[in-house]
Amino acid sequence: MDLLNWKDAKKSAIAFSFTLLMLTSLNYYSCILVVSYLLMSLITITMSCRVYSFAVQTVNGTQLQNPFSAQLSSDVTITKEQAMEYIDYLLPKVNCVMSHARDLIFVNKFVDTLKFGVSIWMLSYIGECFNGLSLLILSVIVGFTAPPVYKKYETEINQHVGVAMKKVTQVVNQIKSKIPGKKAKTQ
Repeated sequence: MDLLNWKDAKKSAIAFSFTLLMLTSLNYYSCILVVSYLLMSLITITMSCRVYSFAVQTVNGTQLQNPFSAQLSSDVTITKEQAMEYIDYLLPKVNCVMSHARDLIFVNKFVDTLKFGVSIWMLSYIGECFNGLSLLILSVIVGFTAPPVYKKYETEINQHVGVAMKKVTQVVNQIKSKIPGKKAKTQ
């Protein structure tokens, strides 16, 4: 959340730029090509740093450490306990999603399945206009820009949202009053 709220502007800018670059690259090129170019760039940078360090050592006649000794000495393995923590965290969520999917697909509750079907139908129209990566790119842009904009214009946004919610409530109440057997809620 600190990244999205731009608490540290430098880290947020790096995360936003890198994420947007990766998603835009994936939108135009294959995943294999993007990953291979990313890894080649990383190797080029680290190799350049290592060669520079070696050249400085040779010129100065000193014996310096590997510039990446901190990264080389860090532990990157996942212990059984950590893996079990991840599994214990994810397993209930996966099971919940699977049981809800089963209930929706096999019509456990007719109204819920109908709502799901209408949602998927509307999603198909969005899918005709955008692909998944385009929507992901838009969501990253909104995720990084909405919190600072909201923080800056909070009172104005809340006023407009309040007006919009009143209008939506009026429209919903009008629609409910037209449906036989339904009564509109009065506030």
